[in-house]
Amino acid sequence: MAVSSCNFKNLFGRVCLQYFEENNVFSNKTITMALFGFFSLFSLSVFSDSIINKPVTTINGEIPPGILAPLGNSFVMLDTITADGSRLVIHNGVRLAGTRVGIHIHDFGGWTCVISGTITDFVEGQEPTENPAGTCYYMPPHTPMTAANLGTEDAIVIDTFDLPEGQKMITILEPGYPGYVAD
Repeated sequence: MAVSSCNFKNLFGRVCLQYFEENNVFSNKTITMALFGFFSLFSLSVFSDSIINKPVTTINGEIPPGILAPLGNSFVMLDTITADGSRLVIHNGVRLAGTRVGIHIHDFGGWTCVISGTITDFVEGQEPTENPAGTCYYMPPHTPMTAANLGTEDAIVIDTFDLPEGQKMITILEPGYPGYVAD
């Protein structure tokens, strides 16, 4: 079972904050809180890949339905650096009927908008959601998930990611899917 990265990171930050307060490292509460924020962000970048043990083959204890297959007719609509220095990537593709993406995580989250067809999103710790054409759904960071087209019509999707420059958009956790790398 995967350990929740959010709980781990918050615990890491709280432990550092508690140490600083108990040992009176800094008497100024503002500095202590700033350090808490720093260590929380530090743990986000340092520990993000190490908190979920590969392989992951289930979501909420069940093997998700659908045949493992990458998106078809996939292309990048936009890949740019924004004014604040983050990387914005917008990706378009077709999820063929009866297929799904391998179980994966996004270190920085993302959004999917369904242009046509219906996508069922399976996210660890949540009930599956059915997302018809004209809707979007959020992909939380550091949370195992998969998305499947369980219908009979191919689905067109647009994925959007806002992440630091140089960081990857996706980490595949499920063996048998392109891009999976064992630990």
